[in-house]
Amino acid sequence: MSFDGHYWVVRDGKIIDPMFKFYETVKRQWGCDGEIVYLPASPVAQAVFKKKQLGKVQMAKSCGFYHSLWDASQGFCDINAYHEQKMRGGEIVFGSMGWRRTKDNSIHYEYGGENYTVAQFMLN
Repeated sequence: MSFDGHYWVVRDGKIIDPMFKFYETVKRQWGCDGEIVYLPASPVAQAVFKKKQLGKVQMAKSCGFYHSLWDASQGFCDINAYHEQKMRGGEIVFGSMGWRRTKDNSIHYEYGGENYTVAQFMLN
């Protein structure tokens, strides 16, 4: 399942999302040094992609890929968010994620984009 979006967990008003070394390379590549930006998708996109997330988790479980001792892994934000929510609670959110660019304060969305529709999130 391929898509252009990101999953994270919100718990007690705080965003829980593992950061990986790879992100530092992406930030440098796009001239970003500002804070991370999260943009939740529309309610329709949330519903569609949360259903897709559960399908992927079930597939991973059936193949023995996912286990209760899951460690956050780069490229698996859907499973990372699922595990975080099951272990510690909170709400899973789907949407866009990126960083502010240093020179003009614009946002580079590494995953998704502003006002993305379900169709746009489906493109990779």
